[in-house]
Amino acid sequence: MPVVDHHGSASVPSGTEAATGRVSAAVAGTDRGAVDASPGSPLVYIANTAAALTPEAASRLEKWELQSISRLLLSRERIRHCCLSRISREKNVGVYHSLSHSSTHYGGLQTCGSVWHCPVCAARVAERRRDLLTRAMAAATDLGGGPVLVSYTFSHKRSDTLSGSLDGFLDAQRAMVGNRPYKRLMAKFGVVGSVKALEVTWGRSNGWHPHAHVIMFAPAETDPAALEEGLYRAWAPAAGRRGLTMTRERGVKVQSTFGKVAEYVAKWGHAPARRLWGAEDELTKSHSKRAHRDDQAGSGYSPFDLLRWLNDTGESQAAALFREYAMTFKGRRQLTWSQGLAALLGVAADAEKTDEEVATELADDAVLLATLTPGQWRAVRFTNQRGQLLEVARSGDVVALRAFVDHLVSVATSAIGYAV
Repeated sequence: MPVVDHHGSASVPSGTEAATGRVSAAVAGTDRGAVDASPGSPLVYIANTAAALTPEAASRLEKWELQSISRLLLSRERIRHCCLSRISREKNVGVYHSLSHSSTHYGGLQTCGSVWHCPVCAARVAERRRDLLTRAMAAATDLGGGPVLVSYTFSHKRSDTLSGSLDGFLDAQRAMVGNRPYKRLMAKFGVVGSVKALEVTWGRSNGWHPHAHVIMFAPAETDPAALEEGLYRAWAPAAGRRGLTMTRERGVKVQSTFGKVAEYVAKWGHAPARRLWGAEDELTKSHSKRAHRDDQAGSGYSPFDLLRWLNDTGESQAAALFREYAMTFKGRRQLTWSQGLAALLGVAADAEKTDEEVATELADDAVLLATLTPGQWRAVRFTNQRGQLLEVARSGDVVALRAFVDHLVSVATSAIGYAV
């Protein structure tokens, strides 16, 4: 069953980039099996002739592994079919290649669009949201603005439930922004609007830690220290009336957003290799950041770190914590724009898109590199090679992709005793 090739007008690079990955014991059976890695097999040939596995490639492969773990934990949620089941029995699966984004992705598959539950959808949505925020910040700069990054937090303890802490935190946030002193403060500093994102971590010592990052669009000459003092005076009493406490040092932090947010990136030990981690990343990718393995007890686990913990150890605590997080954050918005800001900055159309819409969007220059028949897609699923196939496709080399798929079909057919 050959791959049906579709060549676009855009040129694609030559050569092959591929990677192999192990199937975690924690998700054994989810996508059933692993490919033949014996010497001389086509898969090993592809892998051995490729460039060394880069940190970016390892991260891309890991998200598929983590998605499989999340699917097991959340078997009643939409993630159970995400990037696994076809949209319909009559539809084939497309493999798309984007030159501008240097990326590959599937078409014709169901997607969950959940930035909270799904590492695969989270990566796609976060990248698009990051681009959106970059455009918004550029527009603000053109208007004479100087965006600042504001972080809000409060004290917490191990016995606090996530739902209780988050509800109290969000109630306090709503109360703060709705009161007159806060509005007067925004007017005083010339803040024209903001974009807020939620983040949560879990630590062995102090439990769940919900907090928020906000990009405020203010004049370029804004004094971060003065703004921070004013925000603390507004945030502390609003939080206190809902039973939340904080210290002056940790309750509110205001930073310039130009350049990397060095302290925060160092804490988590994971930043994009090709550019600095900026405010747009804080808002859109915070839930997927990786903590230092040796420092997680002190710095906390991000939600997807909980999946890594489960993958590494099989400990039931990690599974219970991730389920608690997933149910608490289900259905919440990743980004909240203040009224009128997106229109002011010329990005309203994209800001209004749902996560589900963003997760299924194709890049403007996406080329349909190949179409997989139902039997070929069953072979990809059977051998648990969804991520690896996209790595092979990243080069745009249709011949290598065809060889890879043919090998997966052969492996699957041999394993089950009849043609897939």
